[in-house]
Amino acid sequence: MDKRTPTTNGYLTMKEACRRLGISSRTLLRKEKSGEIPPLPRDPHNGYRRFTEEDILRLQLILSS
Repeated sequence: MDKRTPTTNGYLTMKEACRRLGISSRTLLRKEKSGEIPPLPRDPHNGYRRFTEEDILRLQLILSS
């Protein structure tokens, strides 16, 4: 069974991911740019960032340390 939350084609949007993480999109992008977190996954067709439940859990662990 797929564990992705059905938002956009089964992935979470940037807005939903940030809401779940409790941070702003600006903060998330700044942490990506500075290298504090790995590059965020993007949709190969439109370039939008997209997140799975696994991505959210991984980011929660990284941001909590």
